[in-house]
Amino acid sequence: MIRRIETETLAKLACAYSGVAWGLFWFPLRWLQEAGINGAWIGVVFFAFQLVCVVPLVITRLDKLKSGGRGLIITAFFAGGSIALYALAVVYTEVIRAILLYYLTPIWSTLLARWILKEPITPLRWIAISLAFSGMLVILGIDIGVPWPRNFGDWLGLASGIMWAVAAVRLHIDRSNHPLELSFGFFVWGFVFCLVF
Repeated sequence: MIRRIETETLAKLACAYSGVAWGLFWFPLRWLQEAGINGAWIGVVFFAFQLVCVVPLVITRLDKLKSGGRGLIITAFFAGGSIALYALAVVYTEVIRAILLYYLTPIWSTLLARWILKEPITPLRWIAISLAFSGMLVILGIDIGVPWPRNFGDWLGLASGIMWAVAAVRLHIDRSNHPLELSFGFFVWGFVFCLVF
């Protein structure tokens, strides 16, 4: 029982750290923008830097990378796509709007977990969904009409949250891949997404 509590505490701390990291993620992107790099090229430079850092480590684990197979590719596609779309959302809309639209992720992940993993939707989850929707209505301006995303960056922010929810469900289903290979995979896909844009 004590071991389970420790694991849950570590998981909660990891989630809190992740939330802070996602919230501060826009700083280096704006610095690149101030340095004269524009549009999706910001993402290309950002993810290229990550790849340069990770490639030396991955080279020593090519067998592990290959053994990840299609499952690793699919999970990395959704995770990397999510990060790339979030990065582009920060570039193409107001930071607060990109963050808030991304943070609708609990809604999508709860619905996907219910549909795919058959997990029940707990009262706490219903509260999280209600708070997420309330925040969206306030930030997107329910007082001035239907609170739809209003520009390209808003739609990217919304799409990034949906993709991350898919990635989270995939990570829950398949836990066989090491974080290093997953990181490499989503940096590759993040780079590809930004390059396509």
